[in-house]
Amino acid sequence: MVTAGSTTHRRLVVCTKLSTQALVAGLVIVAGCADDGGDGGASTASSSGSSSGSSSASTPSNPADSDDGPPGTTTSGRATADSGDDTPGTTTTASADSASGSTTGSDSDSESGTTGGSTGTSGTDASGSSSGSSSGSSSGSSSGGESELDLFESPEVFGDQPTELDLIGDWNLPTDGSAPGYSMRLSISAAGAFTWTERNALCTVTREGAGTLWVSGAALVMLFETFSDSAPWDVDEQFGWTSEAPFLIRAGYAPVLGHVAVTVTPDMRVALPWASRGYRRTAGGTTGEDTWVAETELWDVAPGGVAATIVARDRHTLTVAKGEAWHVINHWWYADGAQTTEPTEFYLYSYSDNGTGTLTVDGQPYVYVGNAMASYAPGDNFQLGASSTCP
Repeated sequence: MVTAGSTTHRRLVVCTKLSTQALVAGLVIVAGCADDGGDGGASTASSSGSSSGSSSASTPSNPADSDDGPPGTTTSGRATADSGDDTPGTTTTASADSASGSTTGSDSDSESGTTGGSTGTSGTDASGSSSGSSSGSSSGSSSGGESELDLFESPEVFGDQPTELDLIGDWNLPTDGSAPGYSMRLSISAAGAFTWTERNALCTVTREGAGTLWVSGAALVMLFETFSDSAPWDVDEQFGWTSEAPFLIRAGYAPVLGHVAVTVTPDMRVALPWASRGYRRTAGGTTGEDTWVAETELWDVAPGGVAATIVARDRHTLTVAKGEAWHVINHWWYADGAQTTEPTEFYLYSYSDNGTGTLTVDGQPYVYVGNAMASYAPGDNFQLGASSTCP
């Protein structure tokens, strides 16, 4: 399928495999691709994990989560970051900058699967057991006096790192009135409690949620204990059950120049598709010419499940080199530990990079500081204490 052209050049193809090494080198080699609706899915990396008993999971590793750094980090207890190719064992060194500091780490393409009591992209153990089950819903009753929240990973201590302290306060978007008709606010307390609120033009709440938030590497982890709607993925259409609170969203984020870009699914917002994306660089460069990854995940307890597991993952990979910018979008679904893949989207753009912090790709502005990069169109990102159309 060929998309509507931009002012430069743009195309969409569907492919079974993409050579990331070629992308990083600025060369695009697409095997088994077809324009105009070619079949195929994203390449995958395999992983394994264990639960009570045993299970196996085929999952790509997680660039949004690392113990010490950006996409491209694997540390004890946290399996993270994959460039998106299917070649196991490749290693990338990268570092993560934040608004107030930086950390470093290294990336491994291997990742352990996730079920109760095992490690994986969740970053910590998901503990607890339950016989909770329901028909057509993720909610159910657990045995042994446990609540369903016990089936999710335990929240990390909030405030033990500067990146978390920088998040305390009321974050609003948009800030310039460029998208009238709604307002959004993310409020984060000193204890890590958060509220997520969307209002319409009359300042009536159209969607709201609350829970516990913490930072894990390059990801904001939001455990929604309440949410006024089902989770903003089409889980019911994919699997026949509804993902309802509690659920957990891991969102790649980038704090840049007073803005915080948060990577979530487009349906996270009622009024119009969510556009903000927080990228982290993976190729170790210093300019905008690099490989950047933004990722988000949904975790929930499936009917009859005994622990929260990954349900869906979306990954944006932006490779900028030698006059071309490739935007690759991967969508993965997970059922009973098995990964299914939706067709991969590929877009080719022109770009301009001033080499000192500003990158423009197909007219979309980005700002990067160190290893973090945020989409920077008006109304994209949260700003601390910014004016809001609603009180």
